[in-house]
Amino acid sequence: MYIKDVLLMTLVTIAFGGVATAVAFGIYSFGTWLFTFGRTFGIVSVCAITVVLLTVAVEVRLSMNR
Repeated sequence: MYIKDVLLMTLVTIAFGGVATAVAFGIYSFGTWLFTFGRTFGIVSVCAITVVLLTVAVEVRLSMNR
């Protein structure tokens, strides 16, 4: 049972990493798109979105560990 739990957590971590990478790439693409409209607005938006997503990610990880 313990090995199954470890494998499950490993798979979840890998999947989470993949999703995080995809989201980061999406933010980057979105940021470069915004960059053509307004440099400052784009940078601020990407920073805000990144902070929000990191906060959500940490919350999810903490709730998983409980």
